[in-house]
Amino acid sequence: MSRHVYLSFLLPLLVLPSTNSVYFRTPLFNGTSMNYQGDAVPFGSYIEFNLVNYINRVGWATYPERVRLWDSTSGQISDFTSHFSFTIDTTFGAPKHGHGLSFFLAPVGFQIPPNSAGGFLGLYNTTTMQSSLNQIVSVEFDSFSNDGWDPSVEHVGINYNNISSAVYTPWNASFHSGDTAEAWITYNSTGRNLSVFWNYQTTSDPRENSSLFYIIDLSKFLPEWVTVGFSAATGYNIERHRLLSWEFNSSLSVGEKRGKKSKKTVIIVGVNVPVFILIAGSITAYACDSVDEETKDDKKKSSRENDVDQ
Repeated sequence: MSRHVYLSFLLPLLVLPSTNSVYFRTPLFNGTSMNYQGDAVPFGSYIEFNLVNYINRVGWATYPERVRLWDSTSGQISDFTSHFSFTIDTTFGAPKHGHGLSFFLAPVGFQIPPNSAGGFLGLYNTTTMQSSLNQIVSVEFDSFSNDGWDPSVEHVGINYNNISSAVYTPWNASFHSGDTAEAWITYNSTGRNLSVFWNYQTTSDPRENSSLFYIIDLSKFLPEWVTVGFSAATGYNIERHRLLSWEFNSSLSVGEKRGKKSKKTVIIVGVNVPVFILIAGSITAYACDSVDEETKDDKKKSSRENDVDQ
């Protein structure tokens, strides 16, 4: 094959924009697949977030690697999808129960705040609950209405930097108690749309609203690199929270800065694995082809010299 063919195949790969994609799927949970804080512990097929024999408990389970949410140079923001299944069993605290489970994004290194059990859902406390310094975005399945910041009903809410939901819809935790819920949380960076949709295996009710969305520019409220995961908490009222599965996918392509023209840079580090394999294979094939052509040239040269000698 001609060297020009290899080069024409290789060069477009070298000018691809850098990608910061994350994909993982955790059908089983163990001590290495997630980071655990507080009460949260893995049991193989699920994560147990809270000890139901005690009150005022908090448990966290987070992805062990940081995730790039946006690029400060180009201003580009990642799309992402978080797909997970969980159960909330309210019978342990009957007739009252609480408090709920959240999926959240927060700064790398963020830890469970002190005194964050109960209605703070392991993410806030009395000092930080409405602080402008917060950098937390979450989707909460809140099973207890707290006076002062919650609506008057159990609800699913979208929160950013505040314990109060920016938008919410009523949700009945006890009606779905013990049933497996499946949820999809997606972010569309083009429309700045953060959406959540959920359903239940056996207790879905067509009269219930089971979706929610909020328009938000995540780059205004979160750092470039984030931690993603789950938090669950109980207060004086208790319930059981379990995460059964989790699949996460994000994609961020870092190209040229908006409004500016710049020369393309040859990028090797940062491309995804399949592209790297293609590049490596092309280089190897190109090298082998070069050796073959040099060998053929040497043979032709040697043949001509022999003809002259004769």
